[in-house]
Amino acid sequence: MILNDRELATGTWIVIVLLWVLSKAETKTSLQAFLRVLLSRQILLGFLLIVAYVWGETLILSKIGLWNGSHVSKTLIWIFTVAAVSFVNVGQATNQVQFIKEVALRNLKMSVILSFLVNFYTFPFLVEFFLVPFLVFIAGLQVVADRKDEYRPVKKIVDNILAIFGLSLLMYAIYAIWADFGRFAQLDTLKKFAVPIELSLLFIPLIYFFAVLFLYEPLFIRLKHFVKDEAIYNFVKWRVLSKCNLSLTRLRTWSERLPGIEFASTKAVLASFDFRRLDERAPPPDGFRGRAWGSAPGPEMTKFSGPTDDDLTTYTFAKGCSSPPLFGVPVASECYQFERGKLYGVSVFLDGSDAFDKMRYELQRLYGPATFANIPAELYKWKWEDRGIQIQLYFQASHQRATVDATCS
Repeated sequence: MILNDRELATGTWIVIVLLWVLSKAETKTSLQAFLRVLLSRQILLGFLLIVAYVWGETLILSKIGLWNGSHVSKTLIWIFTVAAVSFVNVGQATNQVQFIKEVALRNLKMSVILSFLVNFYTFPFLVEFFLVPFLVFIAGLQVVADRKDEYRPVKKIVDNILAIFGLSLLMYAIYAIWADFGRFAQLDTLKKFAVPIELSLLFIPLIYFFAVLFLYEPLFIRLKHFVKDEAIYNFVKWRVLSKCNLSLTRLRTWSERLPGIEFASTKAVLASFDFRRLDERAPPPDGFRGRAWGSAPGPEMTKFSGPTDDDLTTYTFAKGCSSPPLFGVPVASECYQFERGKLYGVSVFLDGSDAFDKMRYELQRLYGPATFANIPAELYKWKWEDRGIQIQLYFQASHQRATVDATCS
């Protein structure tokens, strides 16, 4: 394994930084905490599996003459960059098609080609020694500047610096290729160029396996909180495995349905695995609460507010009229919005987190997965933009109140 000057400079700086960190007493505690996380069971097993898998990749590639001992340094760099980033991002997977596409595009971008050209034609060691920390510093500024809007001017400057520097390196690589094309136009050069691409393509099955595994583990932990009976838990667990298997889409969907499932009912449990609507768009509702869009206020309604300058009026039920359940979920109160006497919006209010979970499950059962979901904010939307219809469900934890807003603009 022969290292080029850039790899030697990078390795030298890594050793310098580690020695500096170890020399500081105040950083030892943080380093120990970092190492505990790094050596945790999940991360350590994941890393060992990645190393074993990549070792298997290199064996296959070496058998067909596409990998040899001179590619070890490139392979190690690929593991700690492309493979590591892919491993960290597996938790963002939502569905299999999108995930595979994103992984493939991210790993095979032109940065792989540019990285190879730049690494193939490097500067002398002394230049690389000062160049590496400068690039790390600029890249760090870019990450920090990208976090807040007030740093946008700084980000533009940093982006321009990186663009100019990257263009300069590319021009240098092109000049080096032109000046020594005989060296570049060799079979070994093509093999070096192909190594990161081959590793990335062969790596997709493993990273997909990680994505599925990382969804199953927290799902079964959450399931324990909803199902206390061991027999029912095992039944549901094996049902999840048989119905969702390796589908990221189904796993995500069933995980979102979990809080609203009535596990005391076998029928409800089996119905939760109905994924037929995942592949088709549910039709929009022609109205809401039994009233068609554009209809006039009913005689049982009483005016609550309005009309405003825009001729908007809000109605509620008259005193003595109770609100019937919505999709089987008890309703605390509701109101109707009319524009020029025509219904365009309905707001239904539910009390408690259980009602929110049940309503989310019912809306998913009727209209399929939400077209927009902000899970931490507990906000879900179902949109039919061609018809101007939207159903929104959100939960206010401070008031323990869920709201369903249906509108037709």
